[in-house]
Amino acid sequence: MASELKGTEISGWLIEDVAGHGKSAIVFRATKGGSTAAVKVFDPDLVARFGRAAQQERVYRERKLVGKYHPNLVSILDAGWDDEKSVFFVVMEFVEGQTIADVVATLPRDKIHPLIAQIAAAAEFLESMTLAHRDIKPENIGISPDLSTAKLLDLGVVRPIGLGNITDQGDRRLFVGTLRYSPPELLVREEQDTLEGWRAVTFYQLGGVLHDMIMRQPLFAKYADPYAELVEAVRRETPVIEATDVPADLRLLAANCLVKDPSMRLGLVSWERLKAPPADRGDARAAAARIAQRRRAASLASATVRHDSDSIRHLQDELRREVRRIVTGILDVEDTFPPRQIDESSSSASVEIEFAASASFSLPNLLHVTISIEVLDPTSMVVKIVADSFAAKESGFVADGPRATNTILEGAYAAAVLAERLKDYLLLALDCGQQQPALPDNGSAHWIHVSWGE
Repeated sequence: MASELKGTEISGWLIEDVAGHGKSAIVFRATKGGSTAAVKVFDPDLVARFGRAAQQERVYRERKLVGKYHPNLVSILDAGWDDEKSVFFVVMEFVEGQTIADVVATLPRDKIHPLIAQIAAAAEFLESMTLAHRDIKPENIGISPDLSTAKLLDLGVVRPIGLGNITDQGDRRLFVGTLRYSPPELLVREEQDTLEGWRAVTFYQLGGVLHDMIMRQPLFAKYADPYAELVEAVRRETPVIEATDVPADLRLLAANCLVKDPSMRLGLVSWERLKAPPADRGDARAAAARIAQRRRAASLASATVRHDSDSIRHLQDELRREVRRIVTGILDVEDTFPPRQIDESSSSASVEIEFAASASFSLPNLLHVTISIEVLDPTSMVVKIVADSFAAKESGFVADGPRATNTILEGAYAAAVLAERLKDYLLLALDCGQQQPALPDNGSAHWIHVSWGE
């Protein structure tokens, strides 16, 4: 195939030397009007064997990325079908240098975070276009000769998010990606076809790359053969990430990315955490945050594996303490809120907050906020967290009529999302409370209707 195409043109690009090859395609160096590009040509025999329609769909997905630019993502210049040669092709930016896989054994330690932050930025850029890469791994990440710049390559299996049951080959739910760097839910095709579901997959794959850069060896290296042992390792083994010459924050980040449960993964990892520089090793506050985060992860993880009759109650208790921690953190940092008292309800999974009436805070009445937690699925950590508010003259009043509840979080538990939404709700509730008229001494409590875009 290479000898037949060399010296010919595809979409106006003159095919020159072979630059590389994969399982289903050859990549050529090509030139056009003084410009250089990489032209990937797919093997017609393999296309015929595995389905022309599926390959056409993949190529057309790549063509939709023409004109979309990110400094850490390979640029697609053209893609389609060449009638004369009867081949599918993709023309992309020619990336000089090696891949992360080529240099991982000798990569300087101070390069690890800048590179993973760049790769995460490229993956987030794809997500902003509702696309998931699906195959992030060291071999698919180009690195500049000076080891300072990373570029995410190979968009051949990029997938639009939210296709429901539509897959690459009809109704056959085939595994697409690289086993070693794929999370358990993708391996068995139980990933959630949502923004959060594919983000969880991406976080895991970024964690695999981060693991390799830290440990200087491939993820699950000792489980490479036989294949069935690698499958079991992906499903059950916790990777060991130990390196005293790498910041603790990076080691913890890699471990959190590689958590088996996707909802737990989303609660521990965020785009911001992937891109934020690691804290100085001597920063005691950062150490305390890591200790607290590990304890929360351990307590929540232990709750998810309980199968006895009180598992839901146990998890509700854990989440109630977590919600109180989040609320306390918000109120301790923000000086916007009046004096308050926070109580946990022992009879139900809820956190009660009472803001005292305060002229200096323009709050004419006591403001009562209740945050309630319901566990919908303890195994998958699916929860529903709602909040309501009422104004009262003093403590002890109970509002009449139907409650004005707002859903703060419904679905897979994610601490970062919950914290952001709780902060927004508390600010909106205080804003509404400040607009309420002062209640008479014998007045009853009134529900506050918070305008909340759910």
